[in-house]
Parts: sequence; structure tokens; C-alpha cells
Amino acid sequence: MLAKGEGGDIDPESALMWFHVAAALGNAQARQNRDRYAKTQPQSVQTRAAERARRFRPRSSLQ
Repeated sequence: MLAKGEGGDIDPESALMWFHVAAALGNAQARQNRDRYAKTQPQSVQTRAAERARRFRPRSSLQ
């Protein structure tokens, strides 16, 4: 949705970050989407998205 602007503005960096997170969790489709989408983005967006994904830590919904 972030990559296409569905329901809001297009946010390439956040879209790519979430593709990274899902791919790291083993989602094969996310890995394909990440690789395909990354090719359409400037290196600066790719770098920031990868760094955000690396720092991402999920929070428990019980907190």
C-alpha cells in the first residue's frame, strides 16, 4: 500500500523498509517485491530503508 499510495501518500522508504522486514522473516514474496521495488528507488532511499529495517524491533500488543 505504501509503495502504491493506496489509502494515502506514496512512501517509498517505508514501503521498502517493510519489504525488508517481511523478507527477513522468511516471506518469499516480500523478498521478490523488495528486490524488484529497490531497483526503482534511488540508492539513498535503499540505504535508509535497509537501516530502518535493521533497527526495527516489534513490540508486544500486550504492552
